[in-house]
Amino acid sequence: LIMGTLPAGKKEEAKTDLWQMLNFYLSVFRQLHAGGINQKIGAAFGKDFCDLLDKAPVATAWDELLKEKRITDDYEEMRRTWCGKK
Repeated sequence: LIMGTLPAGKKEEAKTDLWQMLNFYLSVFRQLHAGGINQKIGAAFGKDFCDLLDKAPVATAWDELLKEKRITDDYEEMRRTWCGKK
């Protein structure tokens, strides 16, 4: 998915894998705002998250997950906060 060379028939599986990755980022985001991790670690994860979303196939999958309601407002808040995007 990330490389844009996903074999036919693997899209849904790859989107589920991406969704699981996004859940991990969301848990880090929440820990950062709860004071459980420091700003330096949070910034590193934020950069990694934004770099991931800058890849066109991932951005497309994000939009699909959003339409499927697998991405909620919490994910969008994370994206706005870390990446400055709507």
